[in-house]
Amino acid sequence: MDDEQRDPVGAGSPILHLRCPVDVDPVVYRLLLGLVADVTPVVQAVPPSVLVADVSGSIRFFDRDPAELGLMIRMRALALYGLPVVIGVGPTWSVAAMASRDAARSGLVAVGSRPEQVAAFLHHRPVGELYGIGRAQEQRLVQFGVHTIGLLAQLPEATVQRVIGGRAGRQLREVARGIDRRVVVPTELPHSTAAQRRFTLDTLSPEAVHAALLSLAVELGDRLRTRRQAARTITMTVTLADRSQVHRSRQLPGGPSAHTEDLRDTAYEMYRALGFQRARVRGIALRCEQLVDAAAVAEQPSTRAGSGGYGRRRRSTCSTPGSVPARWGRRPATGRPADLLGAGAWRSGQDPLRAGGQHLKSSRTFRVAASAGRSGWVLPSSAGPRRRVVPWPRGVTRSTPCSMRVCTASLR
Repeated sequence: MDDEQRDPVGAGSPILHLRCPVDVDPVVYRLLLGLVADVTPVVQAVPPSVLVADVSGSIRFFDRDPAELGLMIRMRALALYGLPVVIGVGPTWSVAAMASRDAARSGLVAVGSRPEQVAAFLHHRPVGELYGIGRAQEQRLVQFGVHTIGLLAQLPEATVQRVIGGRAGRQLREVARGIDRRVVVPTELPHSTAAQRRFTLDTLSPEAVHAALLSLAVELGDRLRTRRQAARTITMTVTLADRSQVHRSRQLPGGPSAHTEDLRDTAYEMYRALGFQRARVRGIALRCEQLVDAAAVAEQPSTRAGSGGYGRRRRSTCSTPGSVPARWGRRPATGRPADLLGAGAWRSGQDPLRAGGQHLKSSRTFRVAASAGRSGWVLPSSAGPRRRVVPWPRGVTRSTPCSMRVCTASLR
């Protein structure tokens, strides 16, 4: 390490900014979060690959300065998980974040807390390297001849505000002077996640909205399962043509879940309850809230009639829906195959002899047998005159195992 890294960093530089590889496994990221929490309880997760920790209370406990604590965390992460973490140590969040950018070679860069040390680290750098600056703000400052962070720090506050804007100019000037008023707030992984879809043109079609809801449910379900989390509540936001918004929130009826089918069915019910008739929809968004650890979700048989212990069987095969699109690919959602098969074929836990499920004409067809044809499941006449054949998705043939056909059709 260079001289700056060998110098011990005292209690005045307590912020550690940890960067993992961009493609870090979410499971390993969670393990790293627990490892840092063993050193200091004040650790904030910034997914998908960043952690920020305040080790002010750990310096005396471990009898080490912040740079040594950072090296200890880095060695433990490398030894236990094979994770090459780079760490920046500094007196503020922004200085530590900029130091972690320079730590790609050595693994750790520490900046002292004295004003002259902070100035020596910041002022010679290009203004584009300032933490939190945007591309447009950088170009604006360069146009006015402000090429380095030191020049920005020396400008009067009123001048910077005239060039960039009031609040943004004041904040950038303070960061250039080594001032950052943010504090590390102990947090775990995010307790909500959201996704949205905007239509090219305002639509009146319920089928288009249902297709967007199906696509959102697949995306959020994949994200939750990747993070090993489950959602208790879903919030829907519908944006209309006049830019007004309608918000609805509902708890998942079967308890916390990360299953695509649960998210889809709840979203369908919420939209159906709105009772839109001639409302033009411009966009729709879903947010999964009150996220919990998937390992803490109880697995118990469902009490719904006809489910056949759906809760336990469904949760035990949660990996199957995620593996099907990974192998066969995910086509743009149209809503039709999932609407035709519905939840019945998946909930039955058997071959889709009950294809058609709740979306067909009567509940009696839920128990009607079907035969496998060349292009799909052929329903008998009792299933209703509107739809006699439930088509299979692309890439699925009659020789494909029954469970694979059902999973693929349900996820399209």
